[in-house]
Amino acid sequence: MSASKKTSVIEKLFNDKWDAKHQVLKGSPIVTLKELTVAIKAASDLSPLNPANFFKDFIRVRSSANKNWPKSVWESGFVALQVTGGGNVFEFVKVSPNQAEPFPPLGAYPRDPNARRYTLQSLSLPLAARLLGRKDESWLTQVAVRLFLIENHVALHSDEYLHVSHLQMGVKQKESEIDALYLGSKNNGDEVIITVEAKGRKDDILETQLLKQIQAVLRMSTLKGKKCVLPMAMKIIEPSVVYVASYSEIPLGSHPPKTLGEIVSEAVYTLKPGVPGIQ
Repeated sequence: MSASKKTSVIEKLFNDKWDAKHQVLKGSPIVTLKELTVAIKAASDLSPLNPANFFKDFIRVRSSANKNWPKSVWESGFVALQVTGGGNVFEFVKVSPNQAEPFPPLGAYPRDPNARRYTLQSLSLPLAARLLGRKDESWLTQVAVRLFLIENHVALHSDEYLHVSHLQMGVKQKESEIDALYLGSKNNGDEVIITVEAKGRKDDILETQLLKQIQAVLRMSTLKGKKCVLPMAMKIIEPSVVYVASYSEIPLGSHPPKTLGEIVSEAVYTLKPGVPGIQ
């Protein structure tokens, strides 16, 4: 769906909920899949077949999201946050004090300018695979798996782990997709599920997407006996340069978290020689 065409849809959704006389939202600020589908049909010629990805795709690129956020909604003092699950899509929220744009930058990568930097060999990548390198998140994930990027990061930043094994790429769940899933074994016998979110150079690492991955793992009955979830993310920040971060562990069996924990470790890895598509 075109982000610019989505502007009129978002504006209609807001106007349907906005009490102009009293300058307040009436009813729930949350937009449901049903409401979104109705608005798409009424306010645009966009296809209503995949409303679940409407807002996720809209905010994927911050500059585009800022450009296309409805001016009338912004002037009314509202932006939005992604809210999934239970048939929900996003929620209109009030603009924060001193907020200069609808979707402010999440911060530079790495967050800590003094984060460690490493060189990671890429000679072990098959030549044929290099020639087919693509500019997408699945290629970044494939490169990371082949070069043991996540295993290297865990080994360099923790003394707790005895072994880390890659389990699967592109794990699709009802409300999220986990780009890569790993199993970590600690020295004390605990087993940890590691989720990894992959982002290209233009896309920000979004807390909401990491939270959805955590929540999906917490619901998996097949993971009984595992100790916790370790959320991780990686993002291309320069040609053949990848940023990796790990966050606070979430105990399995706990209630799904509403906020993401702090960054526990972060580092920047330069792939040498450079890898086509990682740019």
